[in-house]
Amino acid sequence: EVVVVDVPPRIQAERLARGRGMSRAQAEARMRAQATREERLAVATIVVDNSGSLAELVLVDAPVLADERALALGSLAERVLVLSYDDPLSLATLDASDVPSEAWVIASQARAARIGERAAFRALPRDEAAVGAALSGRRAAGGALGRAYDELAELVALDAS
Repeated sequence: EVVVVDVPPRIQAERLARGRGMSRAQAEARMRAQATREERLAVATIVVDNSGSLAELVLVDAPVLADERALALGSLAERVLVLSYDDPLSLATLDASDVPSEAWVIASQARAARIGERAAFRALPRDEAAVGAALSGRRAAGGALGRAYDELAELVALDAS
């Protein structure tokens, strides 16, 4: 699977300039040095529309996907992130739920960016030591898991701001 996160060029340039402290001209020069939008979309097997804002974001844990409140909230959002494990309950819930094709599926405690047969946008590694330390001190997770969450948060904040 080839996952492409897509955003219109105008929004991409604005986000690059704002998020990276570039001028508009620098942002546009960086965009010209990369594959074009058309080239990226031509090779994509999955396209994730990322033109919404953070206010339009909903994060849903896979086991509650079937809950009517989660479904209602997800239907109102521009962007849905589904956090899922590769366990039988999560897989069954994903299979039974009407997960929007544009939703970002995040593989939690995974070695690869897959949940069963489904491609995932990102994989968050298993790091029990970091989880234990975070829970005992009521602080953010560190280690590999913390770095993966930080990278995901940066992607969401940068691309949705």
